[in-house]
Amino acid sequence: MREQNQNSGMTLVELLVVLSIIAIVTSMLIPKIERRDYYLLTSSRMLRDEIRTIRYMKMTEGKNYRILLGDNRYVIFENNKPVKDVKLEKNLKIAHNISGGNIYFSHIGAPLKSGTIRIIDDETNNYCEITIVPATGRVLLKNQIFEGYIGNKSNN
Repeated sequence: MREQNQNSGMTLVELLVVLSIIAIVTSMLIPKIERRDYYLLTSSRMLRDEIRTIRYMKMTEGKNYRILLGDNRYVIFENNKPVKDVKLEKNLKIAHNISGGNIYFSHIGAPLKSGTIRIIDDETNNYCEITIVPATGRVLLKNQIFEGYIGNKSNN
């Protein structure tokens, strides 16, 4: 009698091991992509909320708050005393067209300097835009990530 070799395929255990390895590798790659967009949107929302807060504080309490924008951070001042220093995540930068990078408001909520602020992901060139509307002081952020930032990556 002759023996038949029936090792022509993979066993169920071998198949499960291979699928598990593929799933683990995939799960490590996907969150990096999603995390980058999350940090971009979160940083933009946080800056928008800070701008809205200093506007509200000036209108209600009359305190002199301002935000000074840097390349990858912003500092909130009360009078000339820094009260909060926020550093953005790695690879996130700030670009703006606000003269001097100082944001502050009058007692009626109108900005003394208005313009557009962009939070940019240097690696993907994706960005979010915050707009401070002249005269009214409204602070707008579209909950959207734009692609393909083309511009000078330093502040104007």
